[in-house]
Amino acid sequence: MKKLNILPQFSILERYIIKELIPPSILGLAASTVVVELIGISFEQAKFVANRGLPFSTSLYIHLLKFPAFIAVSLPITMLLASIFVYGKLSIKSEILAFQSHGISLYRLIFPALITSLIVAFIMLFVNEIIVPPANYQAAITLEESMDVHRDNLVNKNIVYRDFYHNNHQLKILFYAESFTAQKMQDVTLLIYNQYGDLKEIIKSYSAEWNNYLNKWIFDRGEKNLINRDGSYGELIKFERLSVNLDRKPLDLANHNFDNREMGIFAAYKRLSILQTTGDEQSIRKLRVNIQERYAVPFSCFVFTLFGSALGINPQPKARSNALGITIMIIFGYYMIRVISTGLGTAGVISIFWGVWLPNILGIGIGSFLLIKKSC
Repeated sequence: MKKLNILPQFSILERYIIKELIPPSILGLAASTVVVELIGISFEQAKFVANRGLPFSTSLYIHLLKFPAFIAVSLPITMLLASIFVYGKLSIKSEILAFQSHGISLYRLIFPALITSLIVAFIMLFVNEIIVPPANYQAAITLEESMDVHRDNLVNKNIVYRDFYHNNHQLKILFYAESFTAQKMQDVTLLIYNQYGDLKEIIKSYSAEWNNYLNKWIFDRGEKNLINRDGSYGELIKFERLSVNLDRKPLDLANHNFDNREMGIFAAYKRLSILQTTGDEQSIRKLRVNIQERYAVPFSCFVFTLFGSALGINPQPKARSNALGITIMIIFGYYMIRVISTGLGTAGVISIFWGVWLPNILGIGIGSFLLIKKSC
């Protein structure tokens, strides 16, 4: 009986090139991770150890927690270096010319590297979304606790939450709290509207707290003002304690103590759904940019591999040193464009899609142009 094999069948050529990619990838990953780690945290941690008395053991623990993030950041650079090295070596040994003389195109030659880059991109996506966020959170909490800082005790100010009717998108409620600390809202104002957009009630209270058992908000020491149909103030009711049927989203909004780097993709989407009720367009755009980057950054593995392959393929041995020099320019150029374009996307000058994906689109265009030019 014939075996059913759902795994891709690689040719001898493809297996050969993938095998050639492995050693420089391992070496490049180690080298680039060390460089990224030194730039990203080592100098900062050294200041904490020297100036703030951070224990060395704590600093080492934070380094270990940050290590997955540094590896993930290093993967695109690793693919760039490995592809330049491998295809440069094949060019120097005239293997590229030999393959071409047997009718094998350059596109066929770089295909294994591109497939490998997509696999690495999926690995990077997995690491960034499953491993890195909890590790980053634990690292931040460890550092904050060593500095005697506790997130739950920090005061969050000016909490604004809006909810709308689904049928006509009219404003349903407007919830405002001057501050939030110790799981309690302070100086709360709640405006309740009908489905025609008319104000029905105004509730003001000294504080408000979410009750998990009742699934309601409990407002303490305040007043409830009913609004007449003509817009004039109606009955005024003072209260010591009032339960209000309102979902817990204002609490989720105020109780968010996570940096974007400490959230996985699903938590980021959940956060976005809450932020969209606030009308804070700047924060919404920042989070949307962050969500798009979670897809675009892993895909840069493919872009860097295409670039590296196009640069490495050259029958002239002297081109190798030029390609290695251009490598640094590619890295800085890519990240410079990324900083500028994402900044424009966040500011609303260009769309978020173009702001995040422009470096990859330019990279694919330039890399393809170089490859086509060398194929002619």
